[in-house]
Amino acid sequence: MKDVIYTGRVSDLTALVKAIAWRDDALMMLERIPLRLTETIPCIEGLNVDRLNLSAAFEDWPIGRVYDADKELAWTQTEDGAIFHTIYSGAVVSLPKTLQPEQETAAWQQSDPQPYLLWGTSLTEHHSNTTLFPFAEAQIPRLLRYPVHCRQSHARLQVKVICYHDPATGGLQHYRFQTMEVYA
Repeated sequence: MKDVIYTGRVSDLTALVKAIAWRDDALMMLERIPLRLTETIPCIEGLNVDRLNLSAAFEDWPIGRVYDADKELAWTQTEDGAIFHTIYSGAVVSLPKTLQPEQETAAWQQSDPQPYLLWGTSLTEHHSNTTLFPFAEAQIPRLLRYPVHCRQSHARLQVKVICYHDPATGGLQHYRFQTMEVYA
């Protein structure tokens, strides 16, 4: 079934995230990036990939996405910092009126889910009682933490992505995450 795409500008991002019926296995990827070259954000605080936590302060994250196998809500903060440009893609669900159907997207071609390998290999022997599990990558000077447990050491993870292309130009118009799982 073809996904729907809705867009909108919202100020209460947390309320919007909570208004969508997410599956129990939903994930969130929240990002903070420096707005100026002189501003620094510690790497560990700049990216949060975890299971969906509806008590998170989503407004504190200028870029983010919440997704499950059926749908995704992605956002970017506007320059004034008070408004978020949001895009919902996925299954038809009840959505707040702040999001409206995007008519120009009706012609977009939707791909089958495409797998992409994530950075890092599993360090199964180094995890504690947590929902985030450590992965190491030689080219990144810190441990990566993903919310997927790998039973075998040195396993890799993949994220599956659905792409939307303009049939007239072939250009990528949007993409949504679908799942994060162990690569077999």
